[in-house]
Amino acid sequence: MKAALMTGVGGVEVHDVEEPTLDPAGALLRVEACGICGTDARTFFNGDPRAPAPWRLGHEPVGVIEEVGPEAVLPEGLAVGDRAFLGSILTCGVCRMCQLGHQNLCLHEELYGFVPHPGAYAEVAAVPPIGLKNLMALDPGLPSHLATTADPIACALNGIEMLDIRIGDTVVVMGSGPIGSMQCVMAKDRGAGKVLLLEVNADRLRIALDVVGSFVDEAWVSGPDNGVNAVL
Repeated sequence: MKAALMTGVGGVEVHDVEEPTLDPAGALLRVEACGICGTDARTFFNGDPRAPAPWRLGHEPVGVIEEVGPEAVLPEGLAVGDRAFLGSILTCGVCRMCQLGHQNLCLHEELYGFVPHPGAYAEVAAVPPIGLKNLMALDPGLPSHLATTADPIACALNGIEMLDIRIGDTVVVMGSGPIGSMQCVMAKDRGAGKVLLLEVNADRLRIALDVVGSFVDEAWVSGPDNGVNAVL
């Protein structure tokens, strides 16, 4: 199969590689699309000890469940042949923090696309046993390239929920990238009275406002103080 490998800092090449072996307690995903995010970019350009070259990244995959091991248990409602999104944060589900509902603090957390789990920039990707519960069913009509945004949308929503925005609150979003832009929309949806968007790059801010400007009350390029005085 074809796969995109990080061959060194800043280097990416497409190679023919062997298809992954099916783990008896895992599954195989026939990849339809895989998102690229800041984590991938930082690794491509800065390197990461968890991704020794040549290495396959890709932790926002969408695809069809092609095969399931004899010992694997898929989440309820999923079967071979179904489309699914694979969440990237792999948690054990049995440690003390997981049992308390704090999976983000899992004592045995692993990240899909980093050692020991090669990512999904390939035609077929392995879903390890620890990742099976992270498979999420998709609406049949949802295009794969849009479904890959489930991961960043979840990150944006988590931030909004932690803020506990109330009707009329003023919300300051620092950074107009995809996450910040999503949070502008979500903040207004939660009832924020005013949304202020700060960005250090004028071109990036312009692109963001072209998309979500109707949800932003004021926006500007921040100065050396990160825009604190302007906000105040």
